[in-house]
Amino acid sequence: MDAALERLVALVRRDLGAEDVRVVDSAPASTPNTLVARLADGRHLVASFVDVPADHDALARRLEMLAATFASALGGAETGHLRLSPATSLHEELRALAQRAQAFDALVVDAHSPIVWGSVLRRPVARVAPPAELSHQKLIDVPEWSSEAPDPYFDGGQDRGSGPSLETPAEDARLLVLSSAVAERVRELATHAEVHKGRHFRHAESGEGEGHFAISFGGIYVLVLVYEGVFDELRAERATHEALSRIERLVAALPPLDPEPQPMGGVIAFRRQRK
Repeated sequence: MDAALERLVALVRRDLGAEDVRVVDSAPASTPNTLVARLADGRHLVASFVDVPADHDALARRLEMLAATFASALGGAETGHLRLSPATSLHEELRALAQRAQAFDALVVDAHSPIVWGSVLRRPVARVAPPAELSHQKLIDVPEWSSEAPDPYFDGGQDRGSGPSLETPAEDARLLVLSSAVAERVRELATHAEVHKGRHFRHAESGEGEGHFAISFGGIYVLVLVYEGVFDELRAERATHEALSRIERLVAALPPLDPEPQPMGGVIAFRRQRK
């Protein structure tokens, strides 16, 4: 382990009183006695406790602050470590947000079109390059788990280990359908709220069968947390505001989605220029 990482691990163990601290490549499953913060190089800092900490949220914020403090030191520590693409980084950030907010999905929808820019339940894949570009191998490598001809927005599934895919159980498919329905409803509400005119949009609904929390950002995007029922709105709002600036930066860094026109009304998305 690099010296900077060793210092960070020791500091987290001492400062948070954690039983075990380690750095892993992918975020582990959320448990009550575990805290996770994403590092600058895409890996995750995991702090585990013997018992569930009483001040869980405060410790989570402290862990994120420590991880951010060491960002510059860790930036050059692992020169051979592969830097994640903005789409993958956004997916990881949304997954961390969903864990903190105790939501089953967190997604970014476009207020002006049916595009979903990122979602926990939909794993992003690289854009399919036209034949003229294939010899250049520019910018983005298609992950090894993607299909040879993936959907230009999402591969329809999830990274290995969790989430819905074409062959998932009915329960996982149900959650994806529920999330898609919420996204469509939130988009309609954002349109009525005139987000496209720069107006701020915040909306929360909590019921027996479905709940969601939504907030606009960047003038054209809406961040949505989706629940299966009643949820803690204060927790959702706090977690959202803590993550919103990072999510906005990652969304702004996404490449435009410009697939070839499809029959039957395929959607084409282009990145809008900021004024």
